[in-house]
Amino acid sequence: MTMALGRYPGLQSSGRQWKSLNVLAPASGARLWCLAMCALSCHLGLATEATSGLWWEGADAPRDADSGLVVQGWGDLACFEDGDTKPVHALDAVFENDLFVQTDLVLPGISSVQTITFTRPRLWELEEGSEIRLLVEHSSSLIPERSHLTVYVNEINLSSIRLDRSNASSTEFRIPLPVSALKDFNVLKLAVAQHYTDDCEDPFDPSLWTKVSRRSKLHFAFRCKRVNPDLAKYPLPIFDRQGYGPAVLNYVLPREPSRQTLDALGVITAALGREVSYGHLAIGQPVERLEDARGNLVLVGTVQENPEIARLLGTEVDLAQAGEGIVALLANPYNPYAAALVLSGRDPTGVLLAARTLASTRRHEVLSGSVSVVNLEIDLPVSELRAGPRLVPADRDEFTLQELGESDRTVRGFFASPVRIEVRALPDMQFYERRQTLHLHYSYGAQLEGRLSTLEVRWNNITLQSIPLTNPDGENDVRTEVNIPQAVMAPYNDVQFVFNLFPRGYDVCTTKTDRQLWGTLFADTGFTLPHYFWTRMPELGHLKYEMYPFGLYQDLSQTAIVLPDRPEVTDILAGLALAAELGRATAADRVGLTLARAGELSEAEKRDKHLIVIASRSPNSLLDTLRAQQLLHLVPGEKILKDTGEDVLRARDPNNFGTLEQILSPFGGSEKTITVVQGLTEAHLKDAIRLMTDMRLKSRLSGNIALAAGNGHLVSLDLGERANFGDKPMAVELQERGRDNYWLVILLLFVALFLIYLCLRYLLDVYRRRHHEEDDGPGGSGGKAGPHDRAEVVERHPRVVLPGNVTTTELVSAAESERPGGRSRETGGGAGNGAGKSGEGAGGGQGERRPQRRLPPRRTPGD
Repeated sequence: MTMALGRYPGLQSSGRQWKSLNVLAPASGARLWCLAMCALSCHLGLATEATSGLWWEGADAPRDADSGLVVQGWGDLACFEDGDTKPVHALDAVFENDLFVQTDLVLPGISSVQTITFTRPRLWELEEGSEIRLLVEHSSSLIPERSHLTVYVNEINLSSIRLDRSNASSTEFRIPLPVSALKDFNVLKLAVAQHYTDDCEDPFDPSLWTKVSRRSKLHFAFRCKRVNPDLAKYPLPIFDRQGYGPAVLNYVLPREPSRQTLDALGVITAALGREVSYGHLAIGQPVERLEDARGNLVLVGTVQENPEIARLLGTEVDLAQAGEGIVALLANPYNPYAAALVLSGRDPTGVLLAARTLASTRRHEVLSGSVSVVNLEIDLPVSELRAGPRLVPADRDEFTLQELGESDRTVRGFFASPVRIEVRALPDMQFYERRQTLHLHYSYGAQLEGRLSTLEVRWNNITLQSIPLTNPDGENDVRTEVNIPQAVMAPYNDVQFVFNLFPRGYDVCTTKTDRQLWGTLFADTGFTLPHYFWTRMPELGHLKYEMYPFGLYQDLSQTAIVLPDRPEVTDILAGLALAAELGRATAADRVGLTLARAGELSEAEKRDKHLIVIASRSPNSLLDTLRAQQLLHLVPGEKILKDTGEDVLRARDPNNFGTLEQILSPFGGSEKTITVVQGLTEAHLKDAIRLMTDMRLKSRLSGNIALAAGNGHLVSLDLGERANFGDKPMAVELQERGRDNYWLVILLLFVALFLIYLCLRYLLDVYRRRHHEEDDGPGGSGGKAGPHDRAEVVERHPRVVLPGNVTTTELVSAAESERPGGRSRETGGGAGNGAGKSGEGAGGGQGERRPQRRLPPRRTPGD
C-alpha cells in the first residue's frame, strides 16, 4: 500500500516550508440570538493566544492537540542567534503538521506498505542524533514470532520491530536516522508482515492491522550553515522550500511610505506567499534597525524612505538611474546565518519595478549575483479570467489528468492505495445535470481473480461505479466511460481510483503473494464537464475556494487591499498578512496586487477591482462612503445591526470583536465586492484577519457577516439581499423553478391538457361543418342526414315523417316533388351541372316529369 504524500515537487501534497524571515520596509430572532451569543463570548474575555514576538502567528502554526492553541516558541529558530558558536539545534517535523499526513497510517492484512516523503533542508548540517520517532499500536491477535514492522529510508533497512503484546497499545519507537542515507528528497517506507495463526488464515482478516499515528515525527539534530546569497537561487536563503518551520516577516515602517512603495510591499509579500504555497508566512513584530532583526531581512523603499538601505548597499545605491530598480541579496552583516533582501531605487517608481521583477517567475532570466539593476519590467500577460494551473479549464468542457499536472500512476498488491486526484473549480462554476462523464483509461496485469478484482471509482467518497477486472490474462489500454451525477459535484473534488486486486485461484488456506498484482491509471484519462458560471454574492463561504472572488484572476490584478488614510503600523501589518494569504491561495507568473491608502485609490480602481478594506480606529474615507451599504456597524462602545435597511439590534457594549463583512460594490463596477475587515483594537483586528487566513476558521464561514471572538469562536450571519454573479441558462432556470414549485407544474399541466382538449374540439367542429357543406352544396354527392338537416326538413315540411336511415338527397327530392311547379333533382340541371337530361340551360330547363319517389318506410332495429 503506497501513499504519495510529502514534499516532492508536483505531488498533490507538499510539505510546509518554515523559515524565519524579517522584512525591513517603509512605514430577526435567530440573528439577534447569534449576535448576542457572540457579544457574550467577547464579554467573557475569550482572547486570542498569541505567540511571543509575533504580531500574527500564522494560520498553520503548530498547535497543541488538546487545546488547539499555538505552541509557544515555535518561531524561535535559533540559527539567527548563533553567532560563530554554531551549537547543535533540534527540531521535530511532525507527520501531521509538516509532512501533511492527515490521518493515522493503517497497515492491514498479512502484508502492507505505506510510504511518506520528506526533505533534508539545504541550510542545515545534519548531525548524528537525528531519529525517527514512531507512535505505533497494533492488534493484540498478532503472533509475535511471525509479525513485525520494518522501517526503510531510501530502501535502506533501518530497523525491524517485533509486534507483540508488550507494544500492542500506543508505544513510541526511536529509530536512528543515519545522515549518510539522506538525500534532498527522501522516502520513508513502513512495511508490515502480520499473522494471527500458524495454520489456515484469511489474509484480509480484520484482526490483522497495525497503526502508525499521524503525531509521529522526524527528530532532526543540526547546525546552521552560513548563507551564500545569490539571486539566481532566490528564494533561497530567504526561504528554503526543503526546510521546516515558519517564515516570519518583520517590518520596519518609515513615517511616509509612497503609493508605489506600499504597492511594492504588497507585491513582494504576495510573491513570497506564492513561493511558500503549502507553508505559511507569519508577520513578526516590526524592527527598527538591522541589528534588531532575528532572521532574514527584507528592505523595501528608497534611501530617503528607509535609511537602513544605505547601510547595506553603500555606494551601490548610485548604480540605478531615475525609474530603475535595484534588487540585491546580501549577507546580513550582523548575522552570518541570515540574508538581507533589498528592493530599492532612485525613486518610488524604481522600487515598484524592482518588486515586480523579483515577483515574476521569469526573474532568473535577468537576475543573478548579489546586486542587479533592472530598467525594464518583464513582459508577462495578465492572467485570464478563471485560469490557473490548479483549476479546471474554464474555456472548454473537456480536459485530461495530464492537464491537471498528473502523470501515469501504477499501484500494486492486495492493499493498493487509491490513486487520488484533485479536481478543483471556482465556486461560480456550475455543472449541468446528467451531462458529466469520466473517460477512463487503464490497464491491469494477469493472474487476477475475476470474481473479486475490480476498479472502483469514487467521487467525494461516493462510489460511482465498480468495474470488474475479469480477464485472467490482463488487459492493456482499456477505455470505458463513467457517468458523474451532478449532485456529487463540488468546487473542490476528491476523485479516487481504487484497484481491488486479488490473485487468481484465491483461497483462504493457500499461500498468497501479491507482487504480481498491478493496475495502472493513465494520465490521458479525461473528463467531460459541461458548465456555466453563476453564483449568489456576497458569500464569505466562497473564500475557502482559491479566495474567491479575489482568485478569479490568479495574478490578483483585480484585487486591492485598502488601508486607512493615515495607516498605523498595525494597519499595514494587517494588509501584508492578507497579501501573504492571497499569494498562498493563488498561482500566476506575475503579481498585480494593489496595496494603497483609501484616499489614493482612483475611481477606476474602486469601480474595477474587488476591494479588501482594513477598518480600525484610524480614519478611512472609503469606509465612510460604505456606511449605507454595511449591515453591521461597530463604534467604540456601541454596536448596530441592520437588515434590509432597518435597525434590528442596537446595543451599548464596551466589549468588542473582530468582524468580516462582504457587501456589493456601490461604485458601479460589474459584479464586484467589497470585504471589510474590522477590529477596533490590535487584538480584534488580528481576530478578523484570522478569519481569512486560518483554514480551520475559513472553512466554517458562511453568509455575508462573520464575528470572531477569539480561540476559534465564530458566528456567521446571513443578512440583507444578494445579487447574481454570472448568467444562468434559461433551461436550467426553468428546471429549477419547476423542481421548487412542483405543485404549480402540476396545475399548469392540467391547464395545458384542458386547452389542448378545447383546441381539438374546435378543430373537430370546423371539420364537421366543412364536410357537411360539401355534402349539402349544389352538385354535392349527398350523404346521410345529420340532426340539423333533419330539423330543417321537419320545419319546412311538417307532414313528412323522417325515417332514421333516409339520406339528405332523398329528403330534398321528396320536398321538391311536393312543391308546386317543382322539379326533381333528376329532371333539372343543378348549379353544379351544365345541363340535366332534359334541361334547357344551366340549371333552369323544364325536363320530363317523372313519377314521384316515395319515401321508404321507417325501419326499426328489429327489421
